[in-house]
Amino acid sequence: MVSSLQRTYQRISKPISECINSAVSLMKVVFLSKRPPELHRIQSTEHTKLVLLGNGPSLQTSMETGIAMQDVDFMAVNTFVFSPSFEQFKPRYYVMMDPGLWRADNDTTRKTMESLVQKTHWPMHVLIPYDARGTAFVRHLEENKNIQVHFLNYIVYKGFNGLGYRLFRSNRAMPQSQNVLVAALFLALNIGYKDIVMYGADHNWHQNLEVNENNVVCVRQIHFYEHASEVKLLPFYKAMHLQETFRMDELFHAWAKVFYGYHLIRAYANHCGATIINATPNSFVDAFERSEVNR
Repeated sequence: MVSSLQRTYQRISKPISECINSAVSLMKVVFLSKRPPELHRIQSTEHTKLVLLGNGPSLQTSMETGIAMQDVDFMAVNTFVFSPSFEQFKPRYYVMMDPGLWRADNDTTRKTMESLVQKTHWPMHVLIPYDARGTAFVRHLEENKNIQVHFLNYIVYKGFNGLGYRLFRSNRAMPQSQNVLVAALFLALNIGYKDIVMYGADHNWHQNLEVNENNVVCVRQIHFYEHASEVKLLPFYKAMHLQETFRMDELFHAWAKVFYGYHLIRAYANHCGATIINATPNSFVDAFERSEVNR
């Protein structure tokens, strides 16, 4: 009896919830959306395959064992520019979604900005939310004539897939991108790539968590360009420009959104007729097919 009532409730509540979410999302798009970027115009005319380079520690191993460099375009994210490999891979696209990168004033943001300007000596498209337009961060990037900045409507859509996919394709809305790699995959699909391979998506942050004597959640966030022994245990702040730390329940709730976002991307990739392969060794991302060597 209880299970029957539960099934009835789910059948009724889901479409109602979808209707409400769709209506709210559409209102946000109508009132908040700005001129959408024409992402299809920036796809390489030479290559149909894209390699997405995440900053997880396994990327170093993947680079050592070999990442195909021929007949592909590369997309990098966030602080990849700190690596010497930035100038080796020469990414065609660079995605940044963390508001702290353009709102905070600290060593990380300044180093990211200066490194991108100084190191980029080939044509590169920077993809960043409209929230960053007019900031000193973006103005400085635009001083480098090799960098072309494209502003994104990061307006989160929730609701019926049919309406959502139309808004996605028009670049007026995006799926929730709790992690920059979710946004990067979405953008790669909208640019037009049908064959996408992702490296450096370890997503094993939970293995590096600790709670200190003051009940502050701390983490060792290890990037591929850092040695694990050099990474310190630090409070896990909600953003680079905020001093508020996560509670443990908040943190796992946020991470749930990350992994759910990948499943939304897989469904959208199927809609676009595209394939996404996760080539990250020992990745916790379960939404995509694994490469043969990393099953």
